[in-house]
Amino acid sequence: KPGDQWIIHAADASLYVGYCRSERPRVAFIFPGQGSQRPAMAKQLIQRFPWARRLAKLAEGIAQKRGLRSLTAQLQDSFPDQFPKAQWDDTRWVQPAVTLVNVLWHERLIRAGVTPSIVAGHSLGEYAALYAAGTLTFARTLELTTARGQAMAAQSGSADATLAYLACGADAVAQVARHATQAHWQFANYNAPDQTVNAGERKTLQAIVEQAKRENIEGGFLPVSNAFHSAYMRQAAMAFATEATRTRLRAGHVPFVRGTDGGRLAKG
Repeated sequence: KPGDQWIIHAADASLYVGYCRSERPRVAFIFPGQGSQRPAMAKQLIQRFPWARRLAKLAEGIAQKRGLRSLTAQLQDSFPDQFPKAQWDDTRWVQPAVTLVNVLWHERLIRAGVTPSIVAGHSLGEYAALYAAGTLTFARTLELTTARGQAMAAQSGSADATLAYLACGADAVAQVARHATQAHWQFANYNAPDQTVNAGERKTLQAIVEQAKRENIEGGFLPVSNAFHSAYMRQAAMAFATEATRTRLRAGHVPFVRGTDGGRLAKG
């Protein structure tokens, strides 16, 4: 058709033929947060691209200045047995590590000619989104997430507080919880109309998850070290605020969408 471009793409021994409009499509970049970490999650990029190695080296230096070592080693290791599972769930390491990987994949897409029309992130992922929007420098992005991870790891609240998800809406969660326990718990995230994340003591959440499964509602615990996004993190929030208030956001070149209320931080 006039004004269209034909696309022929071979993948997995199949041939896909079609066309798309000549205008550049609008693409959103949404960056994941803590819980998305996995062994060797940056190995391919760091080994293949010199620019990725440079960014990884910069990130390592920033982390070391704040007392965190071996940030990038685990990102390239395919054999997680060399690193205890507790280290893979350690908030101090996970937050800057996931942020670095988010930034590396952003840079890979940009270099491939894929540019975002809008950016957002899930919790920790918002820092990489702010970098992608142009409002944070790479160094400041890593400094903030390293400080954030350290503040959250140092939280002196209940050592048994954690998070669990249920594949249902808030009203259904409340009903399940009434049948399961009289102990305190609270909502942490409204991920979607049919998924919530809930905070509380592990024993309390275990009772809620088990009751949910009896009612044919999927649920389970998240791989986190504390009850993030809840009142359990009040002390950590106060500690991190000291670092965050020293940050000056630059004028961005891509709109950023906040996860708290869906509001936009416009470009410019």
